[in-house]
Amino acid sequence: MKNRQFPQAIEAEESILSSCLLGSEDECCECLKPEDFYKKAHQVIFQAVSELQAKGQPVESNSVVQKLREAGNLETAGGASYIAMLTDVIPIATSISHYANLIKQASTRRQVIAKGQEIVTKAYDNPDFESLINEVQRAFSNVDIISGGECFTSYRDLAESMPDKWEALGDNTGLTGIPSGLSPIDRITGGFQHPDLIIIAARPGMGKTALCSNIAEGAARNGHPVFILSLEMSCEQLYSRQTAKTAKIDSQKFRLGGIQTAEWQRILDAQNELQRLPIYIDDTPRQHYMEIIRRSRRAAREHGIELIIIDYLQLIRGDGNQRKDLEVGDITGALKGLAKELNVPVVLLSQLNRGAEGRDDKRPRLSDLRESGAIEQDADIVIFIYRDEYYNKETMEQGIAEINFAKHRNGRTGPVKLRWLGWRSSFENL
Repeated sequence: MKNRQFPQAIEAEESILSSCLLGSEDECCECLKPEDFYKKAHQVIFQAVSELQAKGQPVESNSVVQKLREAGNLETAGGASYIAMLTDVIPIATSISHYANLIKQASTRRQVIAKGQEIVTKAYDNPDFESLINEVQRAFSNVDIISGGECFTSYRDLAESMPDKWEALGDNTGLTGIPSGLSPIDRITGGFQHPDLIIIAARPGMGKTALCSNIAEGAARNGHPVFILSLEMSCEQLYSRQTAKTAKIDSQKFRLGGIQTAEWQRILDAQNELQRLPIYIDDTPRQHYMEIIRRSRRAAREHGIELIIIDYLQLIRGDGNQRKDLEVGDITGALKGLAKELNVPVVLLSQLNRGAEGRDDKRPRLSDLRESGAIEQDADIVIFIYRDEYYNKETMEQGIAEINFAKHRNGRTGPVKLRWLGWRSSFENL
């Protein structure tokens, strides 16, 4: 093992640099970073090329030599003679993307080797098993994995692929994503779209978990497998709630007792319905966000998951070694990455701070999101739940919930209304 050569693609590196120096650099070069090059001389040359390109300055051998001289890197780069020699390497224009891909593959392999060696050391030295597993997951999540294909998608590619997708839409009613089962929400979203990160936020007691149970049921009844990560409630509690909703029985009876003989048949009928729904629950508490990603990948692989629901953000463990807002940013950024990786919508529940409690109008605002900057930035949709009867017992809106789309990256914003059935913790269309 000690005598094995590190993965490298020196000839491809020379061809890419030659292409840059001859002024015919390809878009695929944008996929590369200086550290992707194995040879140190090539790293500093590509760094100089990148800086010149970023400033809109001409890239050719003289300008690169001058740039390297100013930075004190000309000797490291092999001198002006080596720069001139690179221009003698005549690359094949149609192979530039192939050269870039070879460089990227070799770079990724070196990253994997380095991370693997680091993990071996930690496996010997780290006495805390859970901490070790989290470090392993984090290590490889940061490796720059590549697909082996082109770096960019052109309009030519899209012109070939998109018409088939548009034609497949046919004359449908506008429901192109995962249905929630609640018509007002589906009219705004067209169904939850992949790979969106959807934040559902509210003050305690407004019905966040209940709304997500509705959404899970709506998706599953339409044949879309759902994975629920419940960091607060047990799977038994969630199932009892859903059974009460389906059987139209007071949910308190499943907690305090008092189920009548005549209600048992409705419960059995509800169970027959529910057991056919493709809903999978993981109720492990206080999971680290990398563990959530790992379990979601497994659920997607084993059950073909098409919607992920996480209840809720503030119970997800981060690394704990930085400011809370930065930690939340790591979590939401990772979950947005998960949505893109698995190409599924991820619904993330979140608590709100107490900002609304001090206002006359208690309706939530984006600024009420805890550590709101990162959450608002990463989310494609932010939904707030508000029930006026919670604050105003004399309201005319008894049993009415306001579902406000405060942010919608690809659609309209504004409120819609649903009926709230508190006795069975459920929302319905008005």
